[in-house]
Amino acid sequence: MDLIELSDCLPQDLERAVLVGRVWRTAPVDGPALIAVRGGEVVDISAHGPTMTDLLDRDDLVEVATNAPGESLGNVRDWLTQSLETDSGERLLAPVDLAAVKACGVTFAVSLLERVIEEQAGGDPAKAAEVRSQLHELIGEDLSQIVPGSDAAMELKKALIERGAWSQYLEVGIGPDAEVFSKCQPMAAVGFGAEVGLHPSSAWNNPEPEIVLAVDSTGRTRGATLGNDVNLRDLEGRSALLLSKAKDNNGSASLGPFIRLFDDHFDIDDVRSARVRLVIEGADDGFRLDDASDMREISRDPLDLVSQAHGSHHQYPDGFVLYLGTMFSPTLDRDGEGQGFTHHIGDRVTIATPTLGALVNRVNRSDAIPPWTFGARRLFEHLARGRQNGAPQSNDTAFNQESPMPELTGQQFIGGARVAAGQNTLASRAAEDNAPYKQDFFEATSEEVTAAAKAAHDAFDTFSTIDPETRAQFLEACADEIEALGDAVIREAMRETALPEARLTGEVGRTTGQLRLFAKVLRRGDYLGARIDTATDAAPDLRQIQQAIGPVAVFGASNFPFAFSVAGGDTASAFAAGCPVVVKAHPGHMVTSEMVGNAIEAAVKKTGMPAGTFNMIFGDKVGAQLVQEPAIKAVGFTGSQNGGRALFDMASQRPEP
Repeated sequence: MDLIELSDCLPQDLERAVLVGRVWRTAPVDGPALIAVRGGEVVDISAHGPTMTDLLDRDDLVEVATNAPGESLGNVRDWLTQSLETDSGERLLAPVDLAAVKACGVTFAVSLLERVIEEQAGGDPAKAAEVRSQLHELIGEDLSQIVPGSDAAMELKKALIERGAWSQYLEVGIGPDAEVFSKCQPMAAVGFGAEVGLHPSSAWNNPEPEIVLAVDSTGRTRGATLGNDVNLRDLEGRSALLLSKAKDNNGSASLGPFIRLFDDHFDIDDVRSARVRLVIEGADDGFRLDDASDMREISRDPLDLVSQAHGSHHQYPDGFVLYLGTMFSPTLDRDGEGQGFTHHIGDRVTIATPTLGALVNRVNRSDAIPPWTFGARRLFEHLARGRQNGAPQSNDTAFNQESPMPELTGQQFIGGARVAAGQNTLASRAAEDNAPYKQDFFEATSEEVTAAAKAAHDAFDTFSTIDPETRAQFLEACADEIEALGDAVIREAMRETALPEARLTGEVGRTTGQLRLFAKVLRRGDYLGARIDTATDAAPDLRQIQQAIGPVAVFGASNFPFAFSVAGGDTASAFAAGCPVVVKAHPGHMVTSEMVGNAIEAAVKKTGMPAGTFNMIFGDKVGAQLVQEPAIKAVGFTGSQNGGRALFDMASQRPEP
């Protein structure tokens, strides 16, 4: 390396920096692995989180990155060197996987003016100098003192509109709402040493050196990395509707080299005060550009940008990374006077700051660099193959957050008690070898089916009149108790269904997310659909409000052991509406069902819900009777068309459909 040495690609305080990332390993399984950098050593910590998304969600994230056991993969400088020399084989990858890749635009005054110039020049670099001069004369060169959304900003907006100089970029630059867009698809970002791509039709483009925040699924900012938001000025300048073509191409987003986690030595204030250096070295013309941008000049606080991306208005169950924007829009002429800067093929771009190291990439056309082929589906296949082929798995419960396997009874859940009056039993079997589980499950008798429906009926009057806030707390407690099951419930679901760990982990997150979503709906109150039409001479007084219908029967689905099963959307929505449930557990995953049932029953007791709020029965032949029980007022079913049709016909033939 010329202007930036290899050692500068690592944080200056490497010995105390907590770094995590991803690498491609060729063995034991050809594919990505999670790593931590400890001093100068790369350590595989894949056993402590199947994906970076899972790792960033851990409460003990820093402890895992610092101390969790793992295989040494050698010196980090060797990995940096290898990554600069090859785009295949063992190398560094972008340090994120399933997370959404989001970006903020026009968060600095300088870049704001350049965006307006792009727009008014119509994407023509030859017109940029003239437009720049006109804008500087009209509104000055420094908008950094304008606080977005402030009274002063609104006055400036009014004045510019009157002079015909308002722009959509000024709207997001000084207005109340930030520009937050999707930079690329999850898994599509490239890492340190990889080639970045320019759309072949672009002739006016530039790098955008940025700090990028890593945010977990709950909205916590866990660390930061460096990013290059490759920008096609001509395409975006022609029309803002071409933003996706200008921003999202093969290799248009790079991240790395690692995520530095927030801890006692590095936090959001270090991001706020960072100075980001950009070096561009031309391979064909000897061009050199060495400049820097100061994060102190950002117009919106980084955490404000996070809150504009994530909240009750938008959730990210797999987390997200957020490019914070740049003040750097290169105007140095390269190919001709007044034409400003544009990339040449072969340019080497280095983005650096002392606390995060440096991100280095070479520039090529997006249709000439390696195509993107390793997406989410390939990742899930890789994780499943890794378990089958002996990839390292941790037995360290302190780091694996495993919960002990609870004692199973195989009995029905009826009215807050465990009941098993029948003699017929069922066996839970492993999907791979059909081996039976040691615990038998008792098939519900006809009397037990009726008792479960009656218990739900008896709980209805009390449960349906509990205030929305208390019911919301119950739903959140259900989510908390399910999450407290930890890896144990994932292991059993894998055994019963043969579904991969990553898929099931995501499904648990979806399940708990649904429960918490319905809690938010309860607190909002509009689910009641309240309406009052006061009396007039021509019409009577009419009042409308949604009411709970009564006990709901829920049938667990075979291929979704969490999200469409015991605590799935049917159960969550019934609880939110004030309806007790009777779940008919699916025979394909009864161990998983009982574990989740135990979690819900614990939440019932913890929040003081009436006995009979939750009931669950086992059995192959109990579904028809459950649907025909007079106490049951609705049925939730996910499954085959034939099965659904049969339940529909039975429900229709009841005296009270």
